[in-house]
Amino acid sequence: MGRKKTLTIPPQGFALIAISSMLSPSRMLLLIERSLGWSLSLRPAALQQLGYTVFATEVAMPAGTIALLPNALPNGGRLVRQLPKVDYLLELSGDGATAQASTALRGLQQAGEVQAAIRVEPSSIKRTLPFWME
Repeated sequence: MGRKKTLTIPPQGFALIAISSMLSPSRMLLLIERSLGWSLSLRPAALQQLGYTVFATEVAMPAGTIALLPNALPNGGRLVRQLPKVDYLLELSGDGATAQASTALRGLQQAGEVQAAIRVEPSSIKRTLPFWME
């Protein structure tokens, strides 16, 4: 019998931005497109697979995948319980996620319809993998 081999997959870099805003999902998508130039679209399979809606990029962006996730779940719970006053999470994953997150954060903070946008360290919410991976 041979030795067991372990496959190690390096963790994918990702960044999270917590957004507080009274905007509906469609208005938030328009704000992101207008402020950041990112076109996000609904991923119908996400509701069946994950239990919540996901809006993500059609084409890979420089940072990899960009997704907008509502923090409020259909069952009344929260996607991230530690952030009860957050309405949306903007998730950027891939090699350039950190740099893209800084740019996105500045753009969202300058948007008038966003009450607050803050960077959240995934480790602070005990998250090691992105919520959405395409």
